[in-house]
Amino acid sequence: MIAHRRLPGEMTRLRAGIRGSGLWSIPASARAFLLFAEFCALATTIGLVLGEQATRTTIVRFVVLIALSVGYSEFAARSERIRQYLGSDRISAAPLSVWSFAAVLTMPAGWAAALILVQYGHALLQARRDSSGRPYRLVFSAAVTVLAQLAASLTIDRASGGTALHGQLRSSLAVVAGGLVFTALNLALLMVGMWLAARPPRIRSMLPDRDAVGYELATLVLGMAAAEFLLHTAALVPVILVLVAYVHRSSVVKALQHAAQTDTKTGLMNASAWSVHANNALSRSARTGQPVAVLVVDIDHFKPINDTHGHLIGDEVLVAVATCLRRELRGHDGLGRFGGDEFVAILEQLAPGAAEQVGERLRSAVSSLQIADRLSITVSIGLAHGNADDTSGDIQGLLERADAALYLAKSSGRNQLCTAGSGRV
Repeated sequence: MIAHRRLPGEMTRLRAGIRGSGLWSIPASARAFLLFAEFCALATTIGLVLGEQATRTTIVRFVVLIALSVGYSEFAARSERIRQYLGSDRISAAPLSVWSFAAVLTMPAGWAAALILVQYGHALLQARRDSSGRPYRLVFSAAVTVLAQLAASLTIDRASGGTALHGQLRSSLAVVAGGLVFTALNLALLMVGMWLAARPPRIRSMLPDRDAVGYELATLVLGMAAAEFLLHTAALVPVILVLVAYVHRSSVVKALQHAAQTDTKTGLMNASAWSVHANNALSRSARTGQPVAVLVVDIDHFKPINDTHGHLIGDEVLVAVATCLRRELRGHDGLGRFGGDEFVAILEQLAPGAAEQVGERLRSAVSSLQIADRLSITVSIGLAHGNADDTSGDIQGLLERADAALYLAKSSGRNQLCTAGSGRV
């Protein structure tokens, strides 16, 4: 057998391409898991396709779904890049699920898996063309989607007795079960891969947010609709494009709104979003007569921390303090970052004594943090309670009193809470 021998220049380009994929930048355990999943997906797909008879109907459906998927991906490429960029490093959904789940319901498992590989092959070409994303992540996503699709196909076939999308209750429940298996297995395998690659301190940081979960469920429902059209009213299949575009646009708008209201470093509300939230809380307090209070939290000696340890450690301190404050406050307490090393929170329906206890709890919790080689962190806190002058719904007056209390706390030695109107402010 005559083998093609690679020239030295070709080998250099091949190694550069592999390194450029980012695969060799992750731990060996993660690399082994990714490669194993990809091998299983590819081998299973090839084996199934070779063992399945390709009917004319299957080929037509394959071509139609690929055309819809690739066509929509090209049409929505820019908005999808924006949505993925704004989605941070959490697991997110994509409109590809519409066509891949439709394939699960209308084609043999092997051909449905092949369709997913073609979809992600096109996504790889887009990423290379736009110089965006990391190729190894897309390849792993393709493998995970194929494995989830195969599990969903098996679930639907076994649960429905081979009569999916035929109108009976059993077949309908089988489709729903398949969708749940598809989503759950996809999420589980992605989380394992992400955890092995990045080892985040908290599993929760990898989980998709509610908007991503809702978007994924919407794409699965649209996939069911696309399958129904493809089986019974093929002329209406392009209508799905309109629905996909609407859902996709809504997710992009939601992501843009979230980005406009969020501090990128800490994930808290930014100053403008917090002001809107606080003014609404103040208006509710004026209507209901319930107490309201504002806390201004400032990290002590933050500039020397930046100067001595560097801005990366300074950023780590900001994130740690923000996480601590979020953990200690109630879910509906408005917490935001006002810029620099200053955080603000508005507490509703808490009596003055209870609000002061919350402030002391925050101060104590932050002082127990140990960051970057046992670097101790403390905060000073200014607290102001709402009064009759705050009924206009303007947070500025309450914020100024809390800031004055913060100034007193810092000038009195730091690492303490001072309350406006307590006799010292």
